[in-house]
Amino acid sequence: MASPAGYGVMRDVWLSLLLMAVFQTCGGAVCADVRLTEVMYDPAGSELTDEFTEVQNIGPLPVDMTGWRVGEGAVTEALIAVGSASLASGQFGLLLDPDYELGVGAYAPLPGDASLFLLDDGTFGRSGLSNTQAETIVLLNAQGDTIDTHTYSIGTDEGFSEERTRGIEDLWSAMLWRGGTPGSINSISPKEMDLEVTADVTLVPYSHEPLVALTLHNRGRQAAGGDLILSLEGAEVDRVRIPEIALGSADSITAWEPHTRGARCSTKPGASLLGTRTRRTIESPFGSYTA
Repeated sequence: MASPAGYGVMRDVWLSLLLMAVFQTCGGAVCADVRLTEVMYDPAGSELTDEFTEVQNIGPLPVDMTGWRVGEGAVTEALIAVGSASLASGQFGLLLDPDYELGVGAYAPLPGDASLFLLDDGTFGRSGLSNTQAETIVLLNAQGDTIDTHTYSIGTDEGFSEERTRGIEDLWSAMLWRGGTPGSINSISPKEMDLEVTADVTLVPYSHEPLVALTLHNRGRQAAGGDLILSLEGAEVDRVRIPEIALGSADSITAWEPHTRGARCSTKPGASLLGTRTRRTIESPFGSYTA
């Protein structure tokens, strides 16, 4: 029978092997959460200097983009950092044509908190990004792994880039104004704090006690949490605490209302939510939200 000390050694060996496996799987930038977020393929200015691509680190850890490449299809160019090649969590990186004039170019002044990169040689793709035929932008890490791709749609007006709604979703659309948002929050991105609440009522046969469930969906960019007050027609009916792990961007949580005008409500997760849609208001430290 192994001694307690022996168990300790075995545990340490097992943990070491586990850590080695994790680092082998996620080592370097293989697991980097960097996403393409904006493509300016038909700039209002010069096609030779004003095309750009934007990326964002949507992961929790910084990412070193040394040796990374970007391009169109099989034709890619190395990225040369102007300053630091590291992208902090949430930070944008702006990938520019090598002939773009920093400080005086079409997009000056560029955001001071964005990391800047110039293409090593030439233009995006074979001869710049096409304005008449959709092309696929490819982002590669230093090991040659494909980190992200995006096939843009042609037809937007000159000077209007194509933007990603947010990094965690692959939803793209033409931006809302001319000139792009190089190195900053996209024009079609969600608001920083934007909560939506819906209510579903299930009518129980031969009962005056309907089942009511409220679903809170975070459509904003920031996590939300804390005490929320549920009110019906202006009267407080319950308080709900979002879990200690805050409601992240694009996440949802179902809060079951225990009392509505004296009626008990189901507390069984996953119960069928059928019936009519009713109106609810949620008041929180972040504001009032009604659906």
